[in-house]
Amino acid sequence: MVTGLQPNMTVIHSGRETGNNMDNYFSKFGGMWIDQSDFLEKLLSERDNGRFSQDDFQHVLNFSVNGYTTFCNLIDLDSCDILKNYYLNSFNEGNSNLIIQRPGETGGNRKLTSSEPMEDHRIVDTHMVNKTALKILLNDKITRFLQICFEDSPLLFQSLSFLKGSNQGVHQDTAYVVTDQPMKLIASWIALEDIKEGSGELEFYPQSHRFEEFLFSSNFKHYCSQRDGEIEHAKFSDHLRLQITNSRKTSQKFIAKKGDVFLWHADLYHGGSFVTDTNLTRNSIVGHYCPVSARPNYFNYSNENIYEFEGNQSSYSSCYY
Repeated sequence: MVTGLQPNMTVIHSGRETGNNMDNYFSKFGGMWIDQSDFLEKLLSERDNGRFSQDDFQHVLNFSVNGYTTFCNLIDLDSCDILKNYYLNSFNEGNSNLIIQRPGETGGNRKLTSSEPMEDHRIVDTHMVNKTALKILLNDKITRFLQICFEDSPLLFQSLSFLKGSNQGVHQDTAYVVTDQPMKLIASWIALEDIKEGSGELEFYPQSHRFEEFLFSSNFKHYCSQRDGEIEHAKFSDHLRLQITNSRKTSQKFIAKKGDVFLWHADLYHGGSFVTDTNLTRNSIVGHYCPVSARPNYFNYSNENIYEFEGNQSSYSSCYY
């Protein structure tokens, strides 16, 4: 039986609500300062005053204009190998510290056993039981970028790990990853191995974070099955397809090398491309982040403790641990 390594945990904050000035935002729900129509003026000023490096400037510019940015060779290869092998050993031997889910599955009570297949499964919130996962997701450069965008300390509040391609259709995170400040959400996708074509590569539509906004039941940013029903979800899917067609944009695939990091905007259209070679793996870990001043929805019904990550003014939490 593989065992996990529990990080030291000290509760530092339980979250609080903040408001937004909605002027000049692309979304009716506001967002980050980089989501304002006049963001470039502030970005140039911060660079010219020496508060942003040229590297900071370029990443923030790419992110605001295109909806994503990439950091190549960011995570050291040894850490990638350590985490990848931890997952492989856990699937081979079982690991009662890890929680596994199928797409759409809720609840966090199903532990990873040696009988579980890698296909169509994800491991949730490894960062709570494995220090390598936590350090990868809260890497200094990732945290620096998040701090700039949020103008606040970042909170890692969910992680998902995949050994095989997810086959997940094109979607927006704001529909399913819920906080009280929906547009203050950034996600990371980190390659733990060289990604090969046909493995179900991360697929995305550049600049789609500025497509026309969809509101569930004409009012809500996120989907709720009890409130909205399947008809609203079908409307959402139709809306995404129509926006893609009208934009005439084509999708791109992130053919990553081990240690590469892809950061994307809350509303970027993305998904897992179709797996054409089932023998290939796609070892990766995903993180979802919000400002520490925001409240993930699970704070309302589950654990709302927030734990400090030593070293770079970031924090983490979990719905399941």
